[in-house]
Amino acid sequence: MVEDFDLISAFCTWRDSSLTVREWLKSLRGVEETACFASDDPLPFLMMPISDCFELCSRRSPSGSEQLESPDPLRIRCGA
Repeated sequence: MVEDFDLISAFCTWRDSSLTVREWLKSLRGVEETACFASDDPLPFLMMPISDCFELCSRRSPSGSEQLESPDPLRIRCGA
């Protein structure tokens, strides 16, 4: 599981009323492997939000508007 992508996806499906918070929490049961979290090395997990912010800022259009530039294939968009 890639934690930040899962959180974005969960938010989008919650906003679309196709997933409740309870259903999302229930879906986390049994997850044994995550992409960035390890109890013996928490730094990658702690750095993830900072990295995500830099990624979002780098995608802003040159005009400074809220419109994001064309994404790479891994970009997750709500409602797409």
